Amino acid sequence: VPEKLDHYFYYTRTEEGKQYKIHCRKKSSLDAPEEVLLDINKEAEGFEHFDVGAFEVSHNHMLLAYSVDTSGAEEYTIHVRDLATGANLTDAIPNTYSIEWAADNNTIFYTTLDPAHRPYRLWKHTLRTDPAADALVYEEKDESYYMDVSSTKSRRYLLLALGSINSSEYRYIKSD
Repeated sequence: VPEKLDHYFYYTRTEEGKQYKIHCRKKSSLDAPEEVLLDINKEAEGFEHFDVGAFEVSHNHMLLAYSVDTSGAEEYTIHVRDLATGANLTDAIPNTYSIEWAADNNTIFYTTLDPAHRPYRLWKHTLRTDPAADALVYEEKDESYYMDVSSTKSRRYLLLALGSINSSEYRYIKSD
């Protein structure tokens, strides 16, 4: 079932004989021409293992942030694609878990993993800058907690979910 986000319908489909999903969208109507955002079958060519983790479109629908694991170790690297050209930006951020866009369409928030593969740090990245300069926003030091970054359905707020077996909490900020 397509998900309507602003004036686009987003969906995935498969093709017979192909192993992976194809991420697509249509503008304004389900009768509109299809735009392929990410054909995982093409992306996976030449890799023994290929998995797409996070998949988030910017608020202006011009950029796609997605993460890929090519080792099978669930170690994902974020890439950002310009949807007008189909080319990836130079941004590549390793060892990530979740991604969310800020409203400025130039900033992504993402979580990274500790040695036990627990998402424990939230970072802020400005596109086209060195990820080594990214700002640490939050670190969960209690090893019984994990974290995830997401947004509200309206996309007006970013959510940081913190959870353990016995409890959970959410922190939020405006996405702008």
